[in-house]
Amino acid sequence: MVIITIFVIIIFCILAYFSIRSNRVYKERIKILAKIFTLNTQDIDNGKGYDGWRYREFSKISYNRMWLTFWKPIKSFYKNVNLLK
Repeated sequence: MVIITIFVIIIFCILAYFSIRSNRVYKERIKILAKIFTLNTQDIDNGKGYDGWRYREFSKISYNRMWLTFWKPIKSFYKNVNLLK
């Protein structure tokens, strides 16, 4: 009975961690999308036009990839991309 209880506690902890990570991934992606929207609007206002390259770069890394790659920090996925400049 003790083994089953320990197993259930471990499973619960894993599910709780993935639930928290899912929420953090969601918030980070929304924050990045808001920044992309602002930068694209500024580009259009400055006369540079719009070609959608930021959205294409953003979509190369999926939500599931960010969520399931739990050993990497969430902020490290778009670190090397010139996406937010």
